[in-house]
Amino acid sequence: MTRMRITQILALLFSVVCMIGAGLLVPKINAQRADLQVETGLRIGEGLPPQIVLATTALGSFRGLFVDILWHRANKLKEEGKFQEASTLSQWITTLQPRFPQVWAFHAWNMAYNISVATHTSEERWDWVNKGIRLLREQGIPYNPRAVRLYRELSWIFFHKIGQYSDDSHWFYKRELAFEMQQVLGDMDRGGTTEQVIERFRAVVQSPDTEEALIEKYPDVAPILAKAREVGYEPNERLLRQIGSYIMLVQSIDARLQGVGSKRPVPPGIDYRLVSDILSNTDPRWNAALQHLVSFMRKRVLIERYHMQPEKMLEMMEEFGPIDWRHSSSHGMYWANLGTEQAELLRNNTAVDIVNTYRQNVHSLQQLTRSGRLAFDPYTRRLQLLPDVRFIPAYEKAVEIADQAYFEKYQRHSDSYKAGHENFLLAAIVYHYLYGDLQEATNYFKKVRELYGDEPHNLRDQRYSSTLQDLVIYELQGNASMMDRSTQFIDAMIRQSLEQGLAHGRFDTFERCLKLAQQMHTKFNERGITTTISPQDRMKILPWKETLVDSYISYMKQESVDPLVRARIWRNTPRVLQYDTYEKLLPVITEQFTKYDLDVDLAFPIPPEMKKFNKPQEDDPSKEAPRKSEPKVQMN
Repeated sequence: MTRMRITQILALLFSVVCMIGAGLLVPKINAQRADLQVETGLRIGEGLPPQIVLATTALGSFRGLFVDILWHRANKLKEEGKFQEASTLSQWITTLQPRFPQVWAFHAWNMAYNISVATHTSEERWDWVNKGIRLLREQGIPYNPRAVRLYRELSWIFFHKIGQYSDDSHWFYKRELAFEMQQVLGDMDRGGTTEQVIERFRAVVQSPDTEEALIEKYPDVAPILAKAREVGYEPNERLLRQIGSYIMLVQSIDARLQGVGSKRPVPPGIDYRLVSDILSNTDPRWNAALQHLVSFMRKRVLIERYHMQPEKMLEMMEEFGPIDWRHSSSHGMYWANLGTEQAELLRNNTAVDIVNTYRQNVHSLQQLTRSGRLAFDPYTRRLQLLPDVRFIPAYEKAVEIADQAYFEKYQRHSDSYKAGHENFLLAAIVYHYLYGDLQEATNYFKKVRELYGDEPHNLRDQRYSSTLQDLVIYELQGNASMMDRSTQFIDAMIRQSLEQGLAHGRFDTFERCLKLAQQMHTKFNERGITTTISPQDRMKILPWKETLVDSYISYMKQESVDPLVRARIWRNTPRVLQYDTYEKLLPVITEQFTKYDLDVDLAFPIPPEMKKFNKPQEDDPSKEAPRKSEPKVQMN
């Protein structure tokens, strides 16, 4: 027997052994698949589009080998930085092997992170980020409903790629998401209480599921549908976005300040046949029926376009707070929660990283606490994210749940929990003091003193031995020496009172920020009298009235500040402050606003009775012209 023949026989025997071994492993592999519930329970091709069924059956038993080769090649292309080519191969793999979660995650990540940053404009970047989101939301998760990793990946794209600040175009992403969701759901917050926001969304959840059921329940909807069909609209996403766009324009303060509709043309994109036939009707019964139709369309679009469950969304709002679905962290939290539910349904979930999924839920709630209140104008797409104290209790509860999950997995509590909890309580104090309930700020102040007041570093620094106001100032200053940064702090708090108070009609925030600034001003002056400091240092802070007026004028003159923001601030500024600043600001404001083609009389109107009084002889707010709602300001 020749050497070649021996080699062939040995190779054949080895192949037979391998095949037998593989066959023996199949029952164990199938048992593991069943135990982890990664089996779909579907026959080949069931629930898949025809083109995928054709591709998966055409290759027969060679499909797995071909997928392995493509997967290896896609990874190699990614390592070489050839992201577009890797994306194409990933598309082939998802077509051949739709029940392969890893490739869906790889493909979505590649589009949202790698390909997007290789493009040149924010619009192109957003398109690729959106493609990654839609890939998981519309295909990856529906084809692999038990793949917890896909929920986590989708949650992370919303939380990190859109919600964080690492991408140069992150503000563009945030604005586009806010605009898109406001078209669909409107501004459900609108300054309402938690209960009001939840009830507004409950109307969407309780809407009928079909057009027939809608008309049966609300017969007045039928004439509206007939009118819509006359101008070419069905009760679907297209009609909903038209209605949403019109409502956004009508509610836009920026559009009003710019004279849109009177001095400026209305932007394109709104079908005014629809407006005149449907939206301009003032009959109460018609408007009530229109609201029922809008709720119905909102429900259908959430289910069919966004693959979201309105019932689950409402459940989360009832558990966590008035979630604003224009915020990226709201979507991140939704998909993280859905992933957690899927993980808990698995019979053997020890192989699934539930802790990380809980952690993403915590991070999303943290972001909603820090920035969950959106100040968004859809006409200019100007967006500011403000703290929302309504999420503080839910965030604290989520941290405790996540720590308990960590303990169950590792038999110890997370090292970062204690320090993180103290920092959370301090943040809750500051947020409640500035944006929420002073009584809640006091309650959290008592809690942090009870839990952490005896810690060595807190005893050394006497951190909690002062008053609530002093602690808030200490935290806002970044724990620096008060005297080292007094003037900067005073100016910063005045700016914050304008940006986060008057610009959004939050008079409580305006008054509290000014109160902190004035308290610091008083402390500085008292120290200047009782301690030995140079005359130059004493001269740094003028009397309070002059300090306030100077800071206000300085801010309002800054050309870097959006003129529409300054116009909003001016329309909410207390009369007494308007009288003291109008004449000093008018020349600069006129010059700057004219550059932006703004009507100065509309955006920066003269205070009432200014010509008659010039300004009050005494700094007495009671002598101001009456206002429906007026913030208080201490001028001396």
